[in-house]
Amino acid sequence: MNRTVKTAWLPVMLASALALTACGSDGTERRQAQEDNGAAVPSGPKPVDLFIYTDVTDEVFQATWGERIRRQFPHVTIKHQQGVKGARIEDLVAAGTIPDVMRTQTTTIRDEYLNLGLSYDMRELVQKHKLDLNRFNPVYLQRIINETGASGGEIYGLPINSPSPLVLFYNKDLFGKFGVPYPKDGMSWDDLVPLVQQLSRSEGGILYRGLTTNYMSVLRDNAWSHPILNPNADEMADTAKWQILFNNLKRFYEIPNNPMAASLTAELQLFYKERTAAMYVGQINQFNSFPADLSWDMVSLPQLKEAPNRLSQLTPPYWSITRQSKVKDEAFAVILDLLSEDVQLAQAKEGKIPTLADKKLEQAFGQETPALKGKNTKAVFYHPFADPTPLRKAELPVVPLGKQQTIVSNAFEKVVKQGTDVNTALREAQDQLKKELDTAKAK
Repeated sequence: MNRTVKTAWLPVMLASALALTACGSDGTERRQAQEDNGAAVPSGPKPVDLFIYTDVTDEVFQATWGERIRRQFPHVTIKHQQGVKGARIEDLVAAGTIPDVMRTQTTTIRDEYLNLGLSYDMRELVQKHKLDLNRFNPVYLQRIINETGASGGEIYGLPINSPSPLVLFYNKDLFGKFGVPYPKDGMSWDDLVPLVQQLSRSEGGILYRGLTTNYMSVLRDNAWSHPILNPNADEMADTAKWQILFNNLKRFYEIPNNPMAASLTAELQLFYKERTAAMYVGQINQFNSFPADLSWDMVSLPQLKEAPNRLSQLTPPYWSITRQSKVKDEAFAVILDLLSEDVQLAQAKEGKIPTLADKKLEQAFGQETPALKGKNTKAVFYHPFADPTPLRKAELPVVPLGKQQTIVSNAFEKVVKQGTDVNTALREAQDQLKKELDTAKAK
């Protein structure tokens, strides 16, 4: 099971949240003066306009969060903007229409939040609203601190309950067809090799692969917590360890009849669409793509012998507030409600990974999700999640994680598809990272 921390829950009630934002001692005095003078006293909180920017469609936003906000905060009028062509965050900033709240991503938070001058440290609001940060699984907060280079402990976001840890999906029909035992929770990558060998074959003109993967996520979110950039120098982190990570995954694509597909998307589609891949290592939320008639289940992410009893790192989205917002208190109150226990419990039942450190939320995962009925959902939390990669020194330039992961993923593809030597591919990746660092220094 995942690590938990003793919590002191913060009740997020409409009245108390607004008491923190709308009424100070001077407000109480004004209200008393109005009553003494017989003047009409305004009832309820004043109307608030809240502009929220996310990377999801308006339909998804309204169903997941918008309806809740309107119900809990009837005085709040929501404007939602999905980041689409012509209305991405950089476009909004250029036009001077900056949102109050953003759904930021671990991989892009530097380019789309920090580097645009939007960052706001929430610590003052955390203290003001008496939020106990121990309510969250600590890996989530440490992740955003590390990714934003917050060496002073700045908090630029609170984790949303939808991170996607890695699991091993498998097609039960193909295992049955070829008479191979199902994989099990707690297996290692070494244990997986003979299964892939047995399942990779060509029959009736059809190529059946034993394993496909989201290799970008497998490498980036490795259980070893090994970073791409050296935390202490302007270079790639220990390439000897990256050799091990590359070779661990490369061997599966060297198994006869198990070539790498044309793209990351194709690797996934071979599993759920073509149904010619017996297993797929990918993020848990990808089950949403699976058709109802696909006979599948899952087990825990295979164990890396260098980091036993650890699952993948997590790259969750976060709720962030912009420094330009004029309604920070109200925005924070809304965020607290969206991350409250009752909301996370309901959404855990719908198949979203909770970010609160509470076992009952993990146990509720998928309970009301038809696609997860009868599935091995405990696989998601079979071991603790890996710690985030180390914090890079504050004085060093940083390359956004999205660019880092693309460089590493492309290097791995060259190894598998073009036969490039691992050392050569890593050396080329090192050169590309240094160019990105030089660009970052020049800014």
